[in-house]
Amino acid sequence: MHILELPSFFPPYGGLFCIDQSVALQRQGNTVRVAANVNLSARLSPVTYLFAHTKPYMLEMRGIEVMRKELRGIPFSLKKCSWHWVKTTQELVDKYVEKYGKPDIIHAHCCKWAGYVAMKCSEKYHVPYVITEHLPYMILAEEFGKEGADAWQLPYLKEAYKKASMVIPVSEELVDDIACFIGKDYKWKFISNTIDIDFFAYRKRDSWKGRPFVLCCVADFVVRKGYDVMLATIKNFVSRYGIEVKIVIAGNNTDSKGMKELVEKYGLTACTELCGKVDKYGVRDVLYRSDCFFFATRSEVQPLVVLEAMSTGMPVVTTEAVPRSERINGGCFVGGIDKVEELRDLLYHVYNIEDFDGVSVSKAIADLASPEKVGKQLTGLFKELCEEFKGAE
Repeated sequence: MHILELPSFFPPYGGLFCIDQSVALQRQGNTVRVAANVNLSARLSPVTYLFAHTKPYMLEMRGIEVMRKELRGIPFSLKKCSWHWVKTTQELVDKYVEKYGKPDIIHAHCCKWAGYVAMKCSEKYHVPYVITEHLPYMILAEEFGKEGADAWQLPYLKEAYKKASMVIPVSEELVDDIACFIGKDYKWKFISNTIDIDFFAYRKRDSWKGRPFVLCCVADFVVRKGYDVMLATIKNFVSRYGIEVKIVIAGNNTDSKGMKELVEKYGLTACTELCGKVDKYGVRDVLYRSDCFFFATRSEVQPLVVLEAMSTGMPVVTTEAVPRSERINGGCFVGGIDKVEELRDLLYHVYNIEDFDGVSVSKAIADLASPEKVGKQLTGLFKELCEEFKGAE
C-alpha cells in the first residue's frame, strides 16, 4: 500500500509518534512517506522562524522520506493562523501527489488540523482517510474552553471525524474524554501507539532490599503530571514505613527553580536527582537504574513512558488517569488521582513483592505496542478500509 502520513504537528514541536507509526507500517512492506507542514512559533523558535524553509524540501527520518515545509505562524491570530496552515498543507499534499502520485490512503495524526486537511484531500483525490487521535480533553480545553460548545473550530473537526473511514484513538477512554467537544457520531477503533521494544529492552534488576528503593519519573514539569502528589506521597511513604529511597526525575523543566522548590518543600532534596530534559538514551538510563516508575498523573491519553518502563521489566505505580490498555496485570498498580495514601500503600505493596515477574510484563508490552504488532494492526485495517471505500464508489 501507498500511505501518506499527515501530522498536525512535527519536530521541533513533538509529533514523533507519526514517524514511529510510519516505521511500523513500512516494516510491513508498505510504501510510507510523510508530508509535514510545520507551523513555527516566533516566540518558541525565533531563529528557526526567521530562517524558515517555506518551500517544500525532502529529508529522511529513520528511513522514512519526509516532504517538509515550514510556515511562519501568525502571532496572536489563532483563526487566521489555523486556516493559513490548512490552506498551505493542502498545497503541500498537492505537491506530494504531483511527485509521488495518489496514495491509497491518507493517515492523519490528530484531527486539529491534519484530520480536516485529510478530509479535504480525500474529497479532491477520491482516496480514504483515517485519523489517529492523540490529544486529550485537557489539551483541547486550553483552546476550546472547558465546555467548548461555542468554539469556532468544532463544526469543522466534527465533520472531519464523521466523514473519516475510521478514527483511531490511542486509548479507548479518549472517545469519552473528548466527547464534550467532538461527540461520538463517527466510527472508531482503538490501536495503541508503538514503542521501541528493542531499545527499551528487558533488564533484570537486583533486589532492592538492603539498599535505597529507587523511584523514578519521566515527564514534563506541568501541573497535570502530578509531581506535587508524587513528592507528597514519597514523603508520606518514607515517614510511614521508614524505607530509604532515592528519586530520579527527568523531563522538560524538571531541573527548574520551581521543581527544586517543590522538592525542598517536601524535604527530599538530599535524595532527589533532577535530570532536566533528556533524550531517549537519557530516558533509558533513568529506567535502567531505577526499581519502580512512579507516575502520579492527573490526565493522560496514552503515556508511552509507562509502556517503556514496563518494557524494561519495571513495575509502575500510577493513577486512574492511565488508560486500561496500559494496566498490565502484575506490572501496573493503579490508585486514585490525587490520593496520596492510596498511592503510598501501592508503593509499599510493590516494595514488598519478592519476585517481580518483569519478563512477563515486558512480553505483555510487546504484544500491545511493538512496531510489529501495531504495524500489522494498522496495515490490516487500512487494507480493509480501502476495499470498503472502493466498493462504495
